[in-house]
Amino acid sequence: MDINQKKDRIKEMLIDGATYREIKDKLNTWYSTIRNCKKELANALEFQSEKQNNIKGQTKQELTEELGSDSYVKDLSDSEIKRSYTILKKKYNDLLDNVSSNNKMEEVWQQTQRHWKWKIEKKRGETKSESIANIVLSDWHIEEPIDPNTINWINEYNTEIAKQRATAVFQNWLELIDMLAKDENIKNVNFALLGDFISWYIHPELLESNEMSPTEAILFAKDLITSWIDLFLNESDYDISVVTAFGNHWRTTDKKRISTGWKNSYEWMLYVLVAQQYLWNDRIKFKIEKWYHNFQQQFDKVLRHHHWDWIKYRGGVGGITIPLNKAIAQWNKVKHADYDVIWHRHQRQNLNNAVINGSLNWYNAYAESIKAEYQEPQQALFLINSEFGKTITAPIFTK
Repeated sequence: MDINQKKDRIKEMLIDGATYREIKDKLNTWYSTIRNCKKELANALEFQSEKQNNIKGQTKQELTEELGSDSYVKDLSDSEIKRSYTILKKKYNDLLDNVSSNNKMEEVWQQTQRHWKWKIEKKRGETKSESIANIVLSDWHIEEPIDPNTINWINEYNTEIAKQRATAVFQNWLELIDMLAKDENIKNVNFALLGDFISWYIHPELLESNEMSPTEAILFAKDLITSWIDLFLNESDYDISVVTAFGNHWRTTDKKRISTGWKNSYEWMLYVLVAQQYLWNDRIKFKIEKWYHNFQQQFDKVLRHHHWDWIKYRGGVGGITIPLNKAIAQWNKVKHADYDVIWHRHQRQNLNNAVINGSLNWYNAYAESIKAEYQEPQQALFLINSEFGKTITAPIFTK
């Protein structure tokens, strides 16, 4: 069909309520052509409406000629012609109302077409800032098994699974850092060894269920940690720093000690034994403190590493941020830190002023008894940028 026939057909389909898409697909035409036909049809209806207001002064012949002078309308009465105009105008107004919102979206979409060719260019040249990659390692509880029968088969854990999950964490971390280092200027990685690697006999039932004694578990944990430090030393060019903190599980006493906590901590002993293995390696440095807090400066930011056991939280509806922020505010009066790095809760979270680590062994019967939230076994990764502070944060899963 020629262009005029196509326009007539478009107007017919508009009056019948067809959408722009239906008309375009059926007649293989442009949206701009359809919009022009719609305008012509609207102008015609407006003109006919004006004529209709003076219809009493017109003859049947005049109205018939305006309608097209075809045989169909020649026998119509004046009232029938008026009614035809009224129905046609109402139908078209309804059509305009129905498609008005679609037309607006269509116009917006059409405008975006010219932007699709735009390309976001990657910045070239040297990276101005530098980042330190941090991995938080804690809450492995390597000798404390989880019998799947006691937790509805949600989880299973033993020394072999602990080794598999720890292996996956280090492999995934190295792979992730290598990926980030392609675009980030990363020269240093930091291991935050933050405790609870073994469970000890902190609960009486662990005397019955643990797969290893505390001394055996310490040696097992040492082998796992050093083997993966060796992986980074042998398979990468990063300089390594290690910051430590001890928790409440590994101790020689039944009750927690405060000022002499390090002296009675198997964890503190573990860190010294690990550090002793690398005394002559210039690529790795250790920061082992005897106090509850271990401060570490990365560029112009100060990180405070510590256990959760000095923060009291018993499941309040306000969540953990309320007691945490109270504690941070008080500690900052003594010595300011930009970020707190914490473990013990077995649930990884990223807050504006803190990173809370996950665990390797969660979820168990004790977690269900205290109605803890379920979370896949994972450890935390985050970057400290020399210009922007804490930037990328991510979980490191065990698969």
